[in-house]
Amino acid sequence: MKDAAKLENLARDAKDAAVLNGVLMRTKEASNSAELLTYAPFTLFPTPVPKAVFRQAVDVQIHYNSLVDKISQSSDFLEEALASTIEVDEFTSRLFKIHKQILEEGRSQSVVLGLNRSDYMLDQRDDGSSALKQIEINTISASFGGLSAGVVNVHK
Repeated sequence: MKDAAKLENLARDAKDAAVLNGVLMRTKEASNSAELLTYAPFTLFPTPVPKAVFRQAVDVQIHYNSLVDKISQSSDFLEEALASTIEVDEFTSRLFKIHKQILEEGRSQSVVLGLNRSDYMLDQRDDGSSALKQIEINTISASFGGLSAGVVNVHK
């Protein structure tokens, strides 16, 4: 879109649509208050993803989830892999202390839920084709997935 005024109006309308469709988050300034909200980050236009690349992401996800689950069940591996991070990162240190406490006390249930988010980018190759590039697997911050239906409505 080359018309700057039209683009600005569209962005303003999209922000309003985001608020109306619940694409919201708390602000950093008032992170514990439900009184001060803002729209969550979203794209102004939907991003077309080639079907084959999308299928690749879907098909590989079960393998990534299995790997993350196996890693999460190996306390020795976790402790070794995270040792230097645990020393300097308070958040990771607290999580690992909880992990160790659960191991010491014993699990109260056998059910385990993993809610993982994989972030990807599309690499545009010189020949015009697209390739999937994984940015990260996130096992902590997966909360915005629930906003996707609202973003679909914003894009409409």
